Amino acid sequence: MIALRAVAVLTALALAAIAAQPAAAGSFHGVVPQGPLSGGDFQRMAEGDVGTLRTIVGFQRSSPYSWGSLDSLIGGAAANGIRVIPAVVSAKQSGTDKPPTSKPARKAYARFVGAMAERYGRNGAFWSGADRFAIHSWQIMNEQNGPSYWGARPNPRKYAKLLKAASNSINRADRRAEVVLGGMFSTPSGPGAISSWAYLRKLYRAGGVKGAFDTVALHPYSDGLRGIKTHIGLVRNVLKDNRDAGAKLRITEFGWGSANRGNLNKGRKGQARMLTQAFRLFERKRRSWNVKGANWFAWEDNPGGACSFCPTAGLFTAGEDAKPSWRAFKRISK
Repeated sequence: MIALRAVAVLTALALAAIAAQPAAAGSFHGVVPQGPLSGGDFQRMAEGDVGTLRTIVGFQRSSPYSWGSLDSLIGGAAANGIRVIPAVVSAKQSGTDKPPTSKPARKAYARFVGAMAERYGRNGAFWSGADRFAIHSWQIMNEQNGPSYWGARPNPRKYAKLLKAASNSINRADRRAEVVLGGMFSTPSGPGAISSWAYLRKLYRAGGVKGAFDTVALHPYSDGLRGIKTHIGLVRNVLKDNRDAGAKLRITEFGWGSANRGNLNKGRKGQARMLTQAFRLFERKRRSWNVKGANWFAWEDNPGGACSFCPTAGLFTAGEDAKPSWRAFKRISK
């Protein structure tokens, strides 16, 4: 009960601050956290003109839903001029759950994202009229083209059904909402993994998906910029082939580690250099690629991170010390 009261107080204080909070410099430059965030994190984000915070949210299967932690996260971000982009996934305490592909599970997922849109979207109940930083963009799952987050062998046809159900539910709450595909890892591994461009092609073949999403999302992890350009080019070709070249693009994850070994680890100075070069690339291609924004992975280091570069992917160490990459981010986001 004490914890719930604390969340309520923090949320009320955050909402009270929203009306006076100026907007961040822009929404193009964003970050992705690897763990829980504190008030100090939000303040640093505001100081660095972070525009968007893309975060993973585990969907709740039945109501009444528990909003406490989301209220605190979204309210804290909004009070510091940051808009949240939730990627709603199927998760359990021990990791990724099986995907919500059965009819009852699809309905439960759609109900939850619809309830989120009613609460945190435009004119949502959470905002009490002060919705300057309401959620506009909703991401349906994460890396569904690989087994790590999908929790099974990837299946574009089943994802298409989930996408359409979720999109309908979101649009009932907010007709102007941006429905974003789950961020597709360019070249995932594991049983049944499908490259982002091949998965997108199969998704179109599933039928009826053009009207169900506004934006394609990619995680074009690569050793360098050449790989990023190649991966995005292949995806853009699929959009053109399906007469959907006007679809928007979001880079909801990209990044490199600051360790000294491995293709995706560049050392501290190298990490800052790659951050600068990649953001500049996305800015230059903003119009021709129709890029809505890019989110650096990650905000902070995670010593227990599972991927090869996750332990040192952050702009800050686990001890909250700023790296050269944070200074590079601040220069870019101005």
